[in-house]
Amino acid sequence: MRDSQKFIRTMPNVAAVGLLMGLLLLAAGCETMDPHGRIVFTAATINGKPAKILLDTGMSAMIVPQSAASSFDLKISKDYTAPAKLTFGENDFTTPFCIDTAPWYLRMITNTDFDCLLSWENVRDNIVVFDADRHEVRALPDLPPETAEWVKLKVSTDNALILEMPQTDGSTGELYVDTGSPYGLSLFPAQWQEWDKAHPNAPSMWRLLDIANTISSSQEAWADEISLGPLNFTDVPVHEATDYEVRTFDHYAGTIGLYALERIDLIIDGKNGFAYLRPRPAPGPPYPGINRQGVKKYADDKNGEAPNWTVAGNVRLNFTSNLLNVAERKLANNDIKGALHDYTQVTESDPHNFRAFYNRAVAYAREDNMDGALADFTQCTLLDPANSTVYLTRGMIESYQGDYARSISDYNQAQELDPKYADGYYHRGVSKLGAGDDAGALADFEQAMEGNPGQPNFSQVFYRLVQIKMSQAPNPAPTIIQEWKNKWAQTLYQYLTGEIDEAALLAQAEKQHAEPPAGQKCEAYFFIGEMRLARGDKTGARDYLEKCVSTKQKSHNEYGLARAELARLDAAPAKSP
Repeated sequence: MRDSQKFIRTMPNVAAVGLLMGLLLLAAGCETMDPHGRIVFTAATINGKPAKILLDTGMSAMIVPQSAASSFDLKISKDYTAPAKLTFGENDFTTPFCIDTAPWYLRMITNTDFDCLLSWENVRDNIVVFDADRHEVRALPDLPPETAEWVKLKVSTDNALILEMPQTDGSTGELYVDTGSPYGLSLFPAQWQEWDKAHPNAPSMWRLLDIANTISSSQEAWADEISLGPLNFTDVPVHEATDYEVRTFDHYAGTIGLYALERIDLIIDGKNGFAYLRPRPAPGPPYPGINRQGVKKYADDKNGEAPNWTVAGNVRLNFTSNLLNVAERKLANNDIKGALHDYTQVTESDPHNFRAFYNRAVAYAREDNMDGALADFTQCTLLDPANSTVYLTRGMIESYQGDYARSISDYNQAQELDPKYADGYYHRGVSKLGAGDDAGALADFEQAMEGNPGQPNFSQVFYRLVQIKMSQAPNPAPTIIQEWKNKWAQTLYQYLTGEIDEAALLAQAEKQHAEPPAGQKCEAYFFIGEMRLARGDKTGARDYLEKCVSTKQKSHNEYGLARAELARLDAAPAKSP
């Protein structure tokens, strides 16, 4: 899934036009967006007061609506709360909450009423069964032996509930299980179009959908039988996945909503990371908007809508993810000290929590504590040795510290794990440049440009610089340079090609471009120093390289490169008179 660290479904702050559109769609005859129930934690409390708490496995963070915070005496600090007491069944925790700021009219349109949403992260430490007969989610002491005959899928380590599903082409798709969606199956657009074309007479309707609290209307049809990879569903509503669903995942394979959970038996061994699934026979229960002969309405619901599911009190809750999510919000608000405190609290209670160590490393780097960052990134390599991003980020820290040999080693490891990651070649090229390996740097920058054709990044800027340093005939300037969104990178490239002089470059560095002027001046001084060095002006080169170092912009590659170049100048033997 894309950006797994940030996959937190939040309700967008839509304007009044969103309210008008929703009302118009309702007036046009679209069905309500709530064709099925929700999963409710019964007899739950927040600060001793009864609370309507729902389980939404599509979420990766527990949230409380801002409108509900005052009802439970929650003390809000920006977009999170002070720790508060939550009780449910055998669980009694004190935990902070993330605040959701959805406007009241969005809940009116989406028919969503809750005091708190718990996420998959909060329940994943159990063996849980989604029991469609009893409409209950409960914990099991052991995995039932009969699951050995069921379809077995790996559970992704992402924060939302995602199953890794083999595809017919040999790839692995991401099957999203979203109990916050009351619908059936969301199909990848190509699969939906193929199915819809093959079933022109299937019962269908238009429904107002709420997917990730984004409102849209969609045609929904009834499938007597349909397959998602190795899973065969019968008697289930289907619709085309929204752009949001498709864009959220790298390899989206479909979404199982709460109604579709009525059509399978599902047991998830959260600790060991596997899901076991078995299709249920037809017919399926009622589904508002599509009347099927021989299917009775629920006796306790005159509207024909299914009752809510409930969560059994034996389900153990885990609120570590809450502390991590609040820490991330503190870091986003530049409360580095507060974020470090929370991350440390998690690492002490859970020394195997990769996310806590990784994010604390980022916080340490923000605080300019590079030794602390390196220690935590090293711990991450032990917890997840196949994670290319860890080696890449540790290599960046080592590069900032001027330890180019170690950074190159880490970049080599990152490239072995993910050879197609173009930014890895770029960063390794920077380290090779710092180590004095101009030829190796040139090759890596060229690889980075090939991996990101047409992208306005600094690979082309450094590639041109190394060509000049090596006295190579420069390649023609890329025709897309005028289209670069990063105007500062464009300015640096124009300086290297002689289109602007030093004075013009320094004048542009004083202006705000893609980054603050202090960082731009650091980079400008470095490139001027390198160009002077290439022309044989060592005195002028030293002057500008020292200016670069004096900016103390340690998180810029040019700062470390300038220090390395000065060290080489100092080590060079003096010419005899």
